[in-house]
Parts: sequence; structure tokens; C-alpha cells
Amino acid sequence: MFIPLPSTLKTMKRLFLIVSIFCCSLGFAQNKEQMAGKWVFKDLHNADGMDEASKEIAVSQLKGQLYFLLKESEQYEANIMGEEFRGEWMLANKVLQLVTDKKTVEFTILKFSGSEMVLQVGEGSFLMKKEKLD
Repeated sequence: MFIPLPSTLKTMKRLFLIVSIFCCSLGFAQNKEQMAGKWVFKDLHNADGMDEASKEIAVSQLKGQLYFLLKESEQYEANIMGEEFRGEWMLANKVLQLVTDKKTVEFTILKFSGSEMVLQVGEGSFLMKKEKLD
């Protein structure tokens, strides 16, 4: 029967930590690559506190008025309620940052797959779907 010695346990812990960090960095890189593309508003997410009429109004105002084009060069173009924005985007720890020369807007990524994501800003959250570029 093998009983691990304290030095062996330390080595195993260090190896586990190194492998974990490596795997996390690979996952981050893949997500950053998957983020590139055009993301379009599709629906509100977790709008439990809103009545149906308010939900319908919010969805109708946001459809076609909210999208992000995240480029692989980490530049972006966005339309938010008819206002055009351009700048740099960054992804860190499940936070998507859109940076302009005037301000930075942060969205917390609640859910992400290659084709859809749920973003939260303030108390509101919404579903974005990835569209194919023309």
C-alpha cells in the first residue's frame, strides 16, 4: 500500500493548479474567438417583475435597435436604441466591455454558447443571438 508523503502531496497540488490554470486559459481563448460576430437582441431574459404590456413594449423597442458586431480584431460596432457606437471590446471573467473614447459599458455574461448569450446590465438582462454575416 502506497502512502503519499507530504512532499508528494505538495507536488500533486502544484501540478493540479498548473493544469487547472492552463485549462481555464484555453477555455477563455475559445470563448473570445466564439464571441466574434454579429449579436442581435432577441428577447428579454428574466423579466419576472414586468407585466405583459411592459414586456411587449420593451421587446418591440429593442428588436432591431440593439446589436453588437464584435470583430476578431477586438474592434466593435454597435447600435443601441438607434445610436451608433464604435470602439474596442474586451472579454474578462464573464464580463464583456465595450469601450469608446468617452466611456466603458460592462455587460455580465450570464449564459453563453456559440450561438446565443444572455447579458446583464444593471438589473436588466436580455437574450442575444448570433447571426451570420452577409
